[in-house]
Amino acid sequence: MTASPTQPFIGGATKILQAGVSVVAVYGPCVSGRLYNGFTLDQGLNIGEALYYSYIGPAGLAAGRGTFVLQAGETVHFPPGLQSNVWVNAKTAGHEFTAVTIQAPVPYPPISNNDTFPPLGPVTRQKTIPSYVYQQYNDDDSLVAFANAYNNGTQAYIDWFNDVDLPVYTQLLGTLLDWVGAGLYGMARPTLSSGNKKVRGPLNTYALNVMALNASKTLSNYQVSSVNDDVYKRILTWHLFKGDGKYFTVQWLKRRIYRFLYGVNGTDAVAPFTNQISVTFGTNNQIDITIITGTRSLTTNSALNSLHRDRTGQAFTLNSRTYNQGNTLFQYVAPPPLANVFKEALNCGVLEFPFQYTPVVVVGT
Repeated sequence: MTASPTQPFIGGATKILQAGVSVVAVYGPCVSGRLYNGFTLDQGLNIGEALYYSYIGPAGLAAGRGTFVLQAGETVHFPPGLQSNVWVNAKTAGHEFTAVTIQAPVPYPPISNNDTFPPLGPVTRQKTIPSYVYQQYNDDDSLVAFANAYNNGTQAYIDWFNDVDLPVYTQLLGTLLDWVGAGLYGMARPTLSSGNKKVRGPLNTYALNVMALNASKTLSNYQVSSVNDDVYKRILTWHLFKGDGKYFTVQWLKRRIYRFLYGVNGTDAVAPFTNQISVTFGTNNQIDITIITGTRSLTTNSALNSLHRDRTGQAFTLNSRTYNQGNTLFQYVAPPPLANVFKEALNCGVLEFPFQYTPVVVVGT
């Protein structure tokens, strides 16, 4: 097995920004490294002072309990193969120091740790810190019973939060889904509308003696429809799903459309194929999205002064067909049940879309 290449790096911090507040000078793990507390001018102070460091957590302002002192002009070398961070602290804001580490560079983009996602169980605290009765009062049955009842009640709240799994909106319903969608993800349940409006009033928009002079009237056929839980979850997934990456491509868009159309309750629908979704580019950055509802195939070749049989075996005679005439067969494919809902949601602006493009959705060939 080949070891990862290492190289020197400057520490994560070079100055104490706030007096008495510890900062991370080096992020572990590292092969080796060192920390240098310079003299007066190197510290950026009028009077040189000590620097405090720790390997187990934020450093204090005195030696002990995991904190070590580094006097002015001294250098400390980190233990070989250090796995933890190195914290430093000082009594004066602006205290400068030097930290150098030798470690493997961080890969970019980061490598997945292959953990199961979403987690199979709760990842938050599962037990509360229990309340108890002081020793001098633990012979009082009423106080002990009160403490036990309190512990049972707080544990019931923790169990409920773990069982309901609030962040997983795909498993929620009704008002609880609304509360999580608006409160946790910042997206309230939208309403969808469709239709158009016409304004009557300007010259040549209405017949004579129909409206009074300088009057106007707006005619509309807007229809507002509510969004059920299933569609609401699909809208949330359209905005929140990050598995496709951040770069716009045709396949990126088709996968998102497929997930909206076939991902029941906002779940991830893995697309075996996206041939039913057509994406083409028009003028003025227009993107035409077509949900195909059928395919047409040529069943006979064109004829010109020839005797030919089509694919069904039926013959036609000389000069019986026009130039380039042929028979075709249309095979109907049912559109996805939510194809029109997707079109309506995109037209309403409920589904975010790259601002450089104007989408136009057509259901049908």
